[in-house]
Amino acid sequence: MSPEWPYTVNTLLTLDSDPPVVVDMTSSNTLPIGSVGPNVVSQVLWGRTGLSNTEHTLVASLVTGGRYIVVDAFMYG
Repeated sequence: MSPEWPYTVNTLLTLDSDPPVVVDMTSSNTLPIGSVGPNVVSQVLWGRTGLSNTEHTLVASLVTGGRYIVVDAFMYG
């Protein structure tokens, strides 16, 4: 889960040995100049289903040229 931002924010997620996935958290909504916070509340932006009942590794990292990694919450169920 993550909010969306009025500027470019992307996070690269890698689950186990799967290919990395770029999660785009950039909103098309704009805020007034000088605003620095998110402009869309937290929501599920990426997910996986059908995982085996075993240990998994999730790595969040910068995309090439990125400046931010943002994660608001992880949910497992």
